[in-house]
Amino acid sequence: MDYEVTYYCGHSGTVNISDREKNPEKLLNWYKEKGYCPECFKKMKEAEKDANNIKFGLPALVGSDKQAEWADSIRGAAMSYLVTYCDSDDDEIFSLIKKKKDAKWWIEHQKKLKSRDYEAIYKLLGGKG
Repeated sequence: MDYEVTYYCGHSGTVNISDREKNPEKLLNWYKEKGYCPECFKKMKEAEKDANNIKFGLPALVGSDKQAEWADSIRGAAMSYLVTYCDSDDDEIFSLIKKKKDAKWWIEHQKKLKSRDYEAIYKLLGGKG
């Protein structure tokens, strides 16, 4: 069922809440108190991504806007995983990641990057070891 809602960000919109939802009023209240409209949510996520890219000194990816957006999420997940689990020095990992600027490369290798085999990922990025 469609409901008109004013989001936390102040924008208004229509949300569809399933008839199976036991407490639609609770969900509508969440939108009002904590939920962002789709446009503001997208902008907020984009700002977070940009802040992380700046924080880690990651270059903009080369490709179409859609490719770059998709590849950025793949790169971010791979970077997070490698920093957490790789035995190598963080600076070396960042250096390897920074060298891969082509969005197409990240998209083509996404399955291998999601493998959770950090040695294989590290080597795929060009690491020695």
